[in-house]
Amino acid sequence: MTNLNTIRSKVLPLIQPTEEENKALDQLFRILKEKLHYFANKLNILPTFIQNHGSTGIKQTHLRGTSDLDIFIGLDPAAYTNIINLPPKMRKNTLKDLFLSYVNEWFIPAAQAAGFPRYQLSYAEHPYLIITHEKYEIDIVGCFDLPYDFLLTNGPITAVDRTPWHSKIIAEKLSDAQKQDVRLLKAFFQANYVYGDKNTLGRFGFTGFSAEILILYYQNIENVFSHFEELQHTAIDFFDRSPTFLRKIKRFQNDFLLIIDPVDKNRNLAASISKRAYEYALFQIKQFQTNPSPKFFLKEPLQPLTSNKLSPFSPHLVVIEFKSDGTVHYSELRDKLTSACERLRKLLEKEKTGEPRFGKTFFEVYFEGNIYAAIFYCEYAALDSTYLRRGPPKTKIPNVKQFCAKHPNAFLKNGFYYAPIEREFRKPIDLVSHFFQNYKKIKGLTLHSITHEGATPIGQRAVTLMVTHILPLYGVIPS
Repeated sequence: MTNLNTIRSKVLPLIQPTEEENKALDQLFRILKEKLHYFANKLNILPTFIQNHGSTGIKQTHLRGTSDLDIFIGLDPAAYTNIINLPPKMRKNTLKDLFLSYVNEWFIPAAQAAGFPRYQLSYAEHPYLIITHEKYEIDIVGCFDLPYDFLLTNGPITAVDRTPWHSKIIAEKLSDAQKQDVRLLKAFFQANYVYGDKNTLGRFGFTGFSAEILILYYQNIENVFSHFEELQHTAIDFFDRSPTFLRKIKRFQNDFLLIIDPVDKNRNLAASISKRAYEYALFQIKQFQTNPSPKFFLKEPLQPLTSNKLSPFSPHLVVIEFKSDGTVHYSELRDKLTSACERLRKLLEKEKTGEPRFGKTFFEVYFEGNIYAAIFYCEYAALDSTYLRRGPPKTKIPNVKQFCAKHPNAFLKNGFYYAPIEREFRKPIDLVSHFFQNYKKIKGLTLHSITHEGATPIGQRAVTLMVTHILPLYGVIPS
């Protein structure tokens, strides 16, 4: 891995934020911080801190072109004991009302006074504000300022109460050199479509915080790459619990990877990372180790495939494209479309009677702007007009009589009765078209097209993602 030193010298100057970028981010934060303090005073609220968290904040692990600010406002829990001590359900609802009032009476007036008129109320566990300003997206989030020992013992009051401590740990425990390795690792994940929750391989990729924790735990990117294959069999846990012990905890039993939050022993921060995202990251790490190159760290735009490259794959592909009306958040559209595609994948692989259909099938969801594309690849592009349905064994006489009555052309073979069945669908695109034309409408999406190669540039890029990234992962060669 000595080549990584060469990679660092070539890649870091291309991915580090420029001085101008950092100054612009700092200026935005200072303007908003001043206005947030001003309106807090008007409301007689005394926040314990107003800080820029996330990678652009005190951690300073962001990549060039990052335009997100996560402004967190700390609240003293001692001032809210009347709410915190409520029964859980009542506390949750009361906190929602509290933070909604803060968004409306505090955060929005501050945004307006700062000269940012474009904003929207959003919800996670509780309401927060999203400001859109030029290329920037700025989140303003309220949280409780909790001592570290309290978090470890009791857990957070709201989910975002962990974030300030995440930032503090990364800011203080990582050296400048390690923060540069975080940037390299993030760039690697980003270049290989396994970073974040937009257009990743699988529903969700690695987060910025998971990349930071990997560097914190393994010390440098060389060690992360060397130990990456072990991640699926082991666990990263700062509380010294064994993987065997952790796998016995109910909330962790179905998680593919285990990376335990250093400020919350009951939270697996890798719970949302998709198996495919991990597998492709590992696949690319092995490719990099065989042939090190800066290209593994520099994201290239997906380009439509040439006709020569596409033609052997095209009969096996189906691209379903939808248009979003902008009323539903991308994560909800992605998740609902993914769920529909998983159901369709099972139909493509097997007939209703359980016999094989179009063979091994892969799908991915890819979206840009208002176009959402689902791309499918099926092992078999065309089938015979009939298939053999296996019936009961010859020893089960009543079942045999019933089967033969329903299928007069049934015959005995190797101890079982079989009957030829007329196929309803001989090509994947026919089944896919039937499915989506009869599937319940996904709110916010309108079916636009169903093709082999993509009707829009977004659909064509989805094809490229399937052919150049997903299929090589599984060693697929079209028949």
